[in-house]
Amino acid sequence: CWRKPHTFGNSPQFRVIRRQGYLGNLDANMSDHTLCYIDFDEKTLFRGLINRPSEIHAREFLIEQDDKKLKFTTTARTQFLQHNIAERVFKLAAAFTEHGATDKNTAAYQSLDKQIMEIVMCSMKKAARKDFGYMRSPGLTHAGQILMLYKCIHSCKLRQQDAPQSLLKSAARLEVNIHEAMLMTVSQLRKAVTRRRKELWAIQKDSEQRQRRSNWIATLAEDRARAAGDQDWERKMNTMKKRVDESQINRKLTAITKGQHSQLDLIQIPHGEWYYSEQGNEIFHYDKGVWEAYPC
Repeated sequence: CWRKPHTFGNSPQFRVIRRQGYLGNLDANMSDHTLCYIDFDEKTLFRGLINRPSEIHAREFLIEQDDKKLKFTTTARTQFLQHNIAERVFKLAAAFTEHGATDKNTAAYQSLDKQIMEIVMCSMKKAARKDFGYMRSPGLTHAGQILMLYKCIHSCKLRQQDAPQSLLKSAARLEVNIHEAMLMTVSQLRKAVTRRRKELWAIQKDSEQRQRRSNWIATLAEDRARAAGDQDWERKMNTMKKRVDESQINRKLTAITKGQHSQLDLIQIPHGEWYYSEQGNEIFHYDKGVWEAYPC
């Protein structure tokens, strides 16, 4: 599967971009994503104040998790009451209205804001004990890692680069002779990737793995239904299973209707302005990233 990432911005952001580009699969070891990067001048862009939003997989919990959401709000509300946060906020608002942004009011605002953020973060940590899902079978995990390893080796051959140290360590851990793999041609490696992907699909269809996932979904549905005050947790479980099945069907339909996709290994940048297509008997004009077609 080939994912085509894009990054959008506006004029003020363009002025602080230092460089941008794409990395190869070998740079994203054990990941099926192609890394798109942009280097900003952070001092100019953020004016010295940097706030880095956490990535979705690093967040404590999601809004759909009713059980953890209820525990978080209960814990945070208790802490707010103990520290009289609401009363202090209204008192500080009145002080700003009467005296404005004095040094004393600004310092009080910063102190109150810091305490609120600490309460929120503490409540999140307490409510959302990390749950990494059901225990996947060792065979499934191993097959997925082997697939990613061969995709990284294939990327190395396409870019005519030596295997990085991280790739060598992964190969040693998975007991794969990477030196023999690096001697294979690009075509042979592409076929090897296809074979490894089919092996992974076969393991994913295993009945034991399906049972593990079903048990995990049942546990989640029961906990979330209990938190939401809904006693019919089986109905919630069936809804969750239906969504999983529908997502699998949609992936299969996409593959059938749109065909298989592969990663882009060549981008041809035009150096002229006018081009002629013998196949379409058309003339093309390239103007600042826009193609204009003219019949002959």
